[in-house]
Amino acid sequence: MNDHKLKNTRGLLATLGFGLGIILLFVLSFFIRYRGLKFISWDLRGSLFPWYEYMVKNGVWESLSQSFSNYTPPYLYLLGLATLTRSFLNRISGIKLISLVFDLYNAFIIYRILRLKYKQVYIPLLAGALAFLIPSAILNSSFWAQSDSIYTALLLTSFFFILRGQPFGCMLAFSLAFAFKLQAVFFLPFLFALSLQKKLPWKYYLLIPTVYLIMMIPSGLAGRPWIDLLTIYLHQAQGYSGWTLNAASLYVFIPVWVPTSATPILLLVAGVLVAGWILLTVKKIDLTCPANLVHCALASTALVPFILPRMHDRYFYPAEIFSFVLAFYKPRLWFLPLLFQASALLVYDNYLVGGPSSLQYLTYAAAIMVLGLGLTLWTQFQSSKKYDKATPV
Repeated sequence: MNDHKLKNTRGLLATLGFGLGIILLFVLSFFIRYRGLKFISWDLRGSLFPWYEYMVKNGVWESLSQSFSNYTPPYLYLLGLATLTRSFLNRISGIKLISLVFDLYNAFIIYRILRLKYKQVYIPLLAGALAFLIPSAILNSSFWAQSDSIYTALLLTSFFFILRGQPFGCMLAFSLAFAFKLQAVFFLPFLFALSLQKKLPWKYYLLIPTVYLIMMIPSGLAGRPWIDLLTIYLHQAQGYSGWTLNAASLYVFIPVWVPTSATPILLLVAGVLVAGWILLTVKKIDLTCPANLVHCALASTALVPFILPRMHDRYFYPAEIFSFVLAFYKPRLWFLPLLFQASALLVYDNYLVGGPSSLQYLTYAAAIMVLGLGLTLWTQFQSSKKYDKATPV
């Protein structure tokens, strides 16, 4: 009896200690984000502040009728809500609060994803707490004031529904992600592979334009021309003409003298490479295995921005998050999130701090990305079937 009480006491103390550790991780995460609130990035000063002030000056509804931002209206709806907090929050905090909310949601949905794998709650809780502490996520939202956590949260939700065997929910969440950010298309090769293995009905792709149009309705009703609303992504694609905007991609290694007129050829090559990845994945990978699904989602979100020209520095954000999730599904690949984080931190330092070594840092970041992507693809095709025996979804 005494041994039984001692065992229960130890179990209770271990649970309390674990719970305290989780709380401390979140406290640390909030503290670092709080410290980052005072940082004003170039994007915050050059874009987000003017958009915020425009909505304050003209009112949210009137602003939605104007083309004052190159972001789609869904983000502007959230920014409009942020302006309503100006009586008790300064504009920096109000803007960054948008991304902070989705940082929290990302931690939650990662917890939910891992609860599908682990019977005990401890590892999913730890993963959720650590996800809120991912360095690139903190820098992206609390320092840079970017919104990549929004569409990534929706991609994670889409992935969660696939694990649950709910293809409609998967495509609905993806369609919402696409309405927020064009970069959601990095997830499309993964979805195409699922469809080719008959895990995701093709008819659900009709949700993408449908949801996009629905999300544009408030702005359209406010008076913004529909031609503007339907061509936002076309204008975004034409906004930068260089090979790479500080992205740790293949194009860091392309000489500057290569003419941008070669873009169509490079896009064709990129399309062939992505198509090849899809066909190999469909042929060789069992997409009923949850661990394989995570691996393929990572490969898709890392490969596409790496081989496409004109990518921006933050476009590997979904890959950084999926590499973290993969480490909990395939613990032997623990080094992948470290590589993706190392590359991201060099890129973020290049942008947020800059300096004479910026170009050199970007070259290092791209070299690390080559290693990270290479290992991701190699382990996807060489070891997934050998090691990953899991309950089909």
